[in-house]
Amino acid sequence: MKRHKHFFTLFVLVITLVIAGTSCTDPGPEVGTLTLNMQMSSRSRALIPGETPLEVARYIVMGTGPQGATFNVSTSTKSVDIEGLLLGEWSIRAIGQNQGGTDLVEGTIDTIIGTSPNIVIIELNELIGKGTLNLTLDWSEIEIASPSTTLRLIDAEGNTRTLNPTVNNAANGSVTYQELLDAGSYTVTAQLENNGEPIAGFADFIRIVSNRTTEAQITFEIEDYTTLPASVTMVDHLGTPIECEIAGLPEEVPAFEPVTVYLSSDSDAVIDAVWYLDGAEIARGMECTFRTAIGSHRLDVLAQGALLASLGSATISFESKVIGTSGVPVLLRNVSSSSDGITIDAGCVTKLLPNNILIVGNNTEQAIHVCRIVRGSLEVLHTYTRAMSGYHTKKLTDIYYDPLSSQVIISDEDGPRVSLYLYNPSTHELTLRLVKDNIYYSKGSTVLRFNKLSNFKLDKLNGYLYGLIGGKNEITAVLINSATAEELKQNVGQAFHSSGYEFSDWDTSPSSNHTVLVSPQYNCVLIASRSAATGTMVQNMKLYLQDTPYVTGARSVCFIGEETFVYSTANNLVRCRYTTQGDAMTQTDVYSKGDGHGTARGITQMVASPSMRYLYTLSPSERALDVYEISEGTEELFHIETIPMGSFNGTDMEISPDGTHLVVTSETAQSLLLYQICD
Repeated sequence: MKRHKHFFTLFVLVITLVIAGTSCTDPGPEVGTLTLNMQMSSRSRALIPGETPLEVARYIVMGTGPQGATFNVSTSTKSVDIEGLLLGEWSIRAIGQNQGGTDLVEGTIDTIIGTSPNIVIIELNELIGKGTLNLTLDWSEIEIASPSTTLRLIDAEGNTRTLNPTVNNAANGSVTYQELLDAGSYTVTAQLENNGEPIAGFADFIRIVSNRTTEAQITFEIEDYTTLPASVTMVDHLGTPIECEIAGLPEEVPAFEPVTVYLSSDSDAVIDAVWYLDGAEIARGMECTFRTAIGSHRLDVLAQGALLASLGSATISFESKVIGTSGVPVLLRNVSSSSDGITIDAGCVTKLLPNNILIVGNNTEQAIHVCRIVRGSLEVLHTYTRAMSGYHTKKLTDIYYDPLSSQVIISDEDGPRVSLYLYNPSTHELTLRLVKDNIYYSKGSTVLRFNKLSNFKLDKLNGYLYGLIGGKNEITAVLINSATAEELKQNVGQAFHSSGYEFSDWDTSPSSNHTVLVSPQYNCVLIASRSAATGTMVQNMKLYLQDTPYVTGARSVCFIGEETFVYSTANNLVRCRYTTQGDAMTQTDVYSKGDGHGTARGITQMVASPSMRYLYTLSPSERALDVYEISEGTEELFHIETIPMGSFNGTDMEISPDGTHLVVTSETAQSLLLYQICD
């Protein structure tokens, strides 16, 4: 696998200042000689005060000695001669300033001047005064439901403090931190969170200088997957560059899998590295191992050499993806009733919408949650309850999304009714538009009502949304494009052969010109095609009963082509094609468990990918999810993989409109399985 290599350089600046004191030849008080060496260490930081040079340009040296004697000299060189220092105790202070006269560092020492020459070393290691940190975090281009930020400062002694924002405009995508700090060097870490879940962050060095403002704006770009190489070079005390290599990051970073990166150098220099992932420290040392969720991430490495002033930092941005066999779902999360701020009940109703939106209907709570899939978890955007006016959330049976009209259609047994909600793709809000009662036939004194409507299918010719009527072998349509409540009252329905049984499943072809219904109760497969004369979707019907092989117990059905479909029985998966005339079917393949074609037993639900490239089958009794490839042209099935679900008893399955996610729910478990389908 191709891997990225990143290089970085660490710089160190060491300055020595020599101050020499010599005796005076004039008669007077007895004086001595002082040789004073001053060494200054300066740290290089990524975030520094704007237009404020951090290089020392001159030194102010002052002292206080016996009998109140003082001296004060200024020099821009590394040595200075001071004459006539009285013998005795002296307190000496040296200040390093930049070219603008700003105090940067200082050092002090107490010494005794005697008749013999004195050699004293002062290290300028104390930073002077206070300065201001002004840091803005911005994510205005990113849609986040409940954003918050955490910013921490770590001083040179390792003490950590958390800052509070002075300007909190998180609702619009920015916060500003302003704080008066002691002059010095700090490590700053920041994290952007959503509902307490970190989604972005950074780490870097900052420098605070007396009476100056260190100002920066950090923009979080979660969807910006930059791969620009980062480099830092460390320079030792002799000025020799030490090139370090950050290696180990693969070109494609697998989500949820361990990845190890490391720091290497040809030099013998000791390098101490601290690694941060999205603003959180994850490791110290020459290497670190981490796992990431799906999405973009930022890896920061802050490195320090053996010398106090040898410091450098580098940033690597990358994207983590689910890596696996094309078409195969990878489990992202088992979302339970106590995770992700959402409650999941047994038998919950779900619908996947475009742009990673999932609607969850909870019948125990009597609530509808509109969620977004973020990095393998669910983020609740909106919750609608029965107590809210205009929302029907009790005993939900099915949810359908129509992208053309941007409507979410929800049926329930409480009315029973069908509610038409306008869906706002920008805010993901639902607003009630119209409500259809449960009358599906009315003529004279005869009025028929449904108790339950589910398993919606759209007639793409006229926009009628059909559903199976619970307990009956009938379907009825909702005119979802109705402009008024009166127009919505129109009834379009159809009954089929015999009575006293119900269809367990049905499906329509991509064009909705072909329809298949199945019933294990009646042991039948009913095929139909659209009437060329009237345009009616379910016409030209032919019924296959249990005297036809492999029809007994037919329970689920799914189209894998315009004229090719599969249906399941208790022990088989059967592939069929419409005949040339379109009024009959031919069984082309029968798959059974053990013949190398997957589980093929106990299948209760099947879905095809929107591209008609893959078929997914769910077998609760076998605790298995099977993946098949649909061959182009012939529409034959080739088994790819069986995915075990452990103890999870999955009974229902939903695929996203773009074929990237799969959700499996259960009639018995208070959780759902969230999968991402590999490219």
